[in-house]
Amino acid sequence: AVQAGAYELQRQEFEFWGVGKKSAELPSLSDAEGRIAGLTGFAKFAAKLDIAYTRMQYKATGLEQGIRPALYKYVEEHPDKVDDFRAAYRAECASQVLKWAVMCPHYRSMLIVFSCLIGKPELYFVTEAVILPIVQIALVKNQQKFNRALVKKLVMQEERD
Repeated sequence: AVQAGAYELQRQEFEFWGVGKKSAELPSLSDAEGRIAGLTGFAKFAAKLDIAYTRMQYKATGLEQGIRPALYKYVEEHPDKVDDFRAAYRAECASQVLKWAVMCPHYRSMLIVFSCLIGKPELYFVTEAVILPIVQIALVKNQQKFNRALVKKLVMQEERD
């Protein structure tokens, strides 16, 4: 769930920032926590689970809290450049999302089938328990570096314009 959630967050970020798909916008944790106050019973429990899942996604991907506000600020301050920003974001970030795709559940399903077909189901568990966590750590480190460079590039572009 952690690894698949990490991939989903990366995909949603790409769809929101790169394509402009409003429904892909990730919830603000503070906004979500504020909405819990009026809920009771199962609705409150479900909302808390959703917040915990979203918090896990942020942590599992290395999405730093300063990145999204910087992107929002850029888009708000430059409404005339949103299309250019989205095109640049897609060009810069498509390869990052593809790297994260190794965490998507489809590959796990294929790995289970492959492992069983060759008569080595333990291969799936070794991959799941050992290899993918190492891959995720590398992806998080790479994503953090990439995000900082992306924001810096936007700021430098802003200063040049």
